[in-house]
Amino acid sequence: MMLNSYRVSGGLARVPEVVALFKRHGRSDVATLASWIDNREVLSFEWQSQTWLPLFQFNRFDMTPRPELGQVLAELTSVYGPWELANWFAQPNPWLVDRTPADMLGSDLPAVLNASRADRFIANG
Repeated sequence: MMLNSYRVSGGLARVPEVVALFKRHGRSDVATLASWIDNREVLSFEWQSQTWLPLFQFNRFDMTPRPELGQVLAELTSVYGPWELANWFAQPNPWLVDRTPADMLGSDLPAVLNASRADRFIANG
């Protein structure tokens, strides 16, 4: 289900595939990717004993994280674990008129931020 959900926004890739994309874009610093994952600066989750990353979150010209992503992650990483966070970005969100946050991130950051704040508030109960 997760694979299908992310297909529209660029798909999913395992860490070795993301590293290959890094190399194609002139980046060979795998430690940077590891740091982004460890510090939750990019979205990643474990599935079938592998780490997966949604590709919507990377600038496809240089494979850096999209700057707007950090604002949304700052709202949600304290209330959602990696799998829940991946689902949050991939599933239609009622605050976004049933569009996915992954699809809306680049076109309507204020709406995605509002959705993330609303869902954080609900998650905190």
